[in-house]
Amino acid sequence: MLRPRHLINFLRIESRRRKSKKRGGKFKLKIGNVVDFFGELDRARIDYVVLRWFEEVPLSPEAEKTTTKDIDILFRHTDLKKVMWIGARFPGNVVAEFYSVTGKRGTSARGYPYYPPRLAEQIISNRERYGDHFYIPSPRVHFQSLCYHLVFHKGFESGLPISSTDPPRDTGTRDYQTILSHLAEQLGLNLEQPITLESLYRHLVATGWTMPYDLKLRWRFCQKEWLTHLCRLEEAADFTFAEKLPGLIVFLIRDDGSSSPEILNATVGKIEEQFEVADTIHLDETQQERVVHNVRGGNWLEYRDKIMVPPTIALICFDPSPQLLTEDHPSFKKYPLITNLNVLVKNQIRSQINEQFPLPKKVRTVLHSSDNTMEAHHHLYYIVGKEAYPGFCEDLLKKHLPEKSAS
Repeated sequence: MLRPRHLINFLRIESRRRKSKKRGGKFKLKIGNVVDFFGELDRARIDYVVLRWFEEVPLSPEAEKTTTKDIDILFRHTDLKKVMWIGARFPGNVVAEFYSVTGKRGTSARGYPYYPPRLAEQIISNRERYGDHFYIPSPRVHFQSLCYHLVFHKGFESGLPISSTDPPRDTGTRDYQTILSHLAEQLGLNLEQPITLESLYRHLVATGWTMPYDLKLRWRFCQKEWLTHLCRLEEAADFTFAEKLPGLIVFLIRDDGSSSPEILNATVGKIEEQFEVADTIHLDETQQERVVHNVRGGNWLEYRDKIMVPPTIALICFDPSPQLLTEDHPSFKKYPLITNLNVLVKNQIRSQINEQFPLPKKVRTVLHSSDNTMEAHHHLYYIVGKEAYPGFCEDLLKKHLPEKSAS
């Protein structure tokens, strides 16, 4: 039964959520009767997991009074209203921070999904019960998500050394060396020793749990210095033709931009009006999976979170008349990583496609593009694959920049 005080609580929660959304922040609730709160989430069939430190979740009124720990919860943003109504019925002093799979509607970490949507989907899809109380990630997924949390959310603040030769930059709040070693032993994993931020990063790369390069450039959750260091490592190792092909632009047309010949022709036609299309690549399943796993692309998950809208076609382009995006331009604050102002034509294309080919209650994203040279090579690297990338770039040099190729 809905009581007036529950409605008042709900309105307060909604007001706080709106303010948080404007700041690109996370969604918080202060809850009480924690066990009953989770029971209501279960009865409402809400998909969620408590991400970590399960043993610290207060399960009694006495524990709720003394706890100083937050509860980090991953869920789907489509269940936001349900969670808010349940939260309105269970007010208290325990802070629960909610992050959604796609990071929409004020459920993000500073404007971006807390985990890349494809990884968040793995976490929430591989869950199990913690006693009779709430859901948690399965053991292997928990270990992976904790490593990700330390490398990309905590960074230097984890207290882990950067490498075997560099000391920690900060003092961590937990003994992560011991915690990770214990979890790895339980899972039968041979984790590289000593455990460092760089060794964990290598583990995440090897197991497909890394943060995409183009998201690392934008992520502001932990120290910029650390993420810049990781980006430089990736650039030096992988994107080796960026200096030789500085004007490269990559457009990725998504499935909703190629769902019919009319939509595809309209999308490609707009790009061809402004850019020289050097090559068109129709992505096979392997290429699609590689791009979705390694390129941010906004959210490849769309339409109520669960439907994948993958890239289907890549247009490899050059701009015959680039326009430098300077710091004094009105668009610079919103798009600080874009170097060529003409790339923003993608926003016009999206609007025109949605106006010309409207969908009921849905908005097509249509296409994604690189924002600068290094991002273009990052996209190309994963489109064609590690082995083919050098040869593909050599061919581009010969066909489109012959004077540089000769030199």
